[in-house]
Amino acid sequence: ELQDKRYVFVVDKNNKITSRMVTTTATSDGQFFIINTGLNAGEKIVITGVGVSLKDDMTIKPQEVKSETVYKDLTISK
Repeated sequence: ELQDKRYVFVVDKNNKITSRMVTTTATSDGQFFIINTGLNAGEKIVITGVGVSLKDDMTIKPQEVKSETVYKDLTISK
C-alpha cells in the first residue's frame, strides 16, 4: 500500500517483475484482499519479499505456490 493505493508485483514470461496498481476489497478478517481490477486471469504475482527488496524490472526466480497452500489455514465463516 502506498498513498492509499494497493500494488502487486506481476511476473512476466521472462521472470521480470513490474508493479501494478490494483483495486481491492478487504475480507472480513482484514488479512486477505480480493482483487477487483488490475490483474488479468492467469497472471502470476509475487507474494513473498514484497516491500523488502523488490523493484520494478528485477529478474527473479519464482517458485510457484498453489492457492490451496497459501490458504490452507484460512477459516471461512458463513
